Amino acid sequence: MSRPAESALPKRLPNVGNNRPTLTRTEQVLKAIRKGARIEATGERGLLRLLDRKGIQIPAWQTAMHAAQRQVREQLKAGKEGM
Repeated sequence: MSRPAESALPKRLPNVGNNRPTLTRTEQVLKAIRKGARIEATGERGLLRLLDRKGIQIPAWQTAMHAAQRQVREQLKAGKEGM
């Protein structure tokens, strides 16, 4: 099996010198989403990752991302039912 091209790999922040705080609360993740971040599946047993507009990973707790994802889905569902 061949490895994907370098440009196809996700951009990751280095562990050393990472000045971004880890988002631990649902409200923090929702705020990041409102600023343009997105949640995507990693493909590993239901794990998620939070990416900013540039595609750089934002450190965040899994529970906060799952809860934020659930809230966004509920809001979208409620919006569609109201139409």
